[in-house]
Amino acid sequence: MNKWTGIAIVFLISLTAALPGFASDQHFKRLTMQLDNDTFFDSDRQYTNGLRFTWSSEALYQFSDHSLIPRGIDALMSRLYPAPKDNDLRWVTVSFGQNIYTPDNLNADIVVKNDRPYAGVLYSAITLHQTAGATRYSTMLNIGLIGPSSMGASAMEGMHRRFDWRYPRGWDNQINNEPLLNLGFQWKYKSQWPDEYMQWGSAVLPSASAVLGNGYSGVSTGLEFMFGTISPGNFGLTQIIGEAGLPMPNTVNRRDGAWGITGYLALVGNWTWRNISLDGNTFRHSHHVSKRPLTSRLTLGFSIRLKDTDISFAHIFQSKEFKAQKKRHDYGVLSLTFHR
Repeated sequence: MNKWTGIAIVFLISLTAALPGFASDQHFKRLTMQLDNDTFFDSDRQYTNGLRFTWSSEALYQFSDHSLIPRGIDALMSRLYPAPKDNDLRWVTVSFGQNIYTPDNLNADIVVKNDRPYAGVLYSAITLHQTAGATRYSTMLNIGLIGPSSMGASAMEGMHRRFDWRYPRGWDNQINNEPLLNLGFQWKYKSQWPDEYMQWGSAVLPSASAVLGNGYSGVSTGLEFMFGTISPGNFGLTQIIGEAGLPMPNTVNRRDGAWGITGYLALVGNWTWRNISLDGNTFRHSHHVSKRPLTSRLTLGFSIRLKDTDISFAHIFQSKEFKAQKKRHDYGVLSLTFHR
């Protein structure tokens, strides 16, 4: 067993041990289970699968009120975020997950030079959020591992055997093991009509994001529209940037037993400096392709609120991400959120 496999096993054991603690921690009030997959649209390629679990805290006066956050963070975040007012919210999300990337051609057992590399990513992320009036700020620290020890090959091959799907033959050519560290920031503003406390109507949300790290580095800007029943804490479905294992942070202030339905339409443009799932390893040679620095992503989705459960689904239309890519990629995002 190599060191990376050992690290991955320790990560998974630690996660398994931590799950009961997260579930019982008084600070965590929402659990979101999210599945990204292109099988929803009869496809099996590119960003083909993502599975993540996200725990969201209750509203906090200071970030350090949460048991996972050290006290020194408040002084640091006070330089980034405005001083909170009476109606402002702070909260924390913690995520764990795995992403899987493949080429279009799953039949070849050799490197397909003009096709996307095989890659698996195992990660965790912690994100600090604050609302300031109609504005939301989010700062995310993402750590993870790409390569064979992420167990992406085992996950995909096992599922394809189980359901008798086309077997992927090229995982021996995947991107090599490398630890990942990414720091991201998002600004998002919500203008709602007729009034956010009416809990219905429409809203427009411009956003800007930036991420720096060896896994992903780039900036994005977007515009999202929502309509239907819109809670004050609902800031839409769009993520900080890209896929890269980033959660869909969302806190919802609502009455117990409330229900409703919300529709979403979002367009995001990205400028990408580095994407390890396309560029390959940072310090050693691995399969890679020539990426497109400028990409766009259109999201159409809806969410249904049923008492203490939220159900959402989104259709993602992703533009071509590398120069030899034959066509754009579609995938679906299904998430369930349980409130307590």
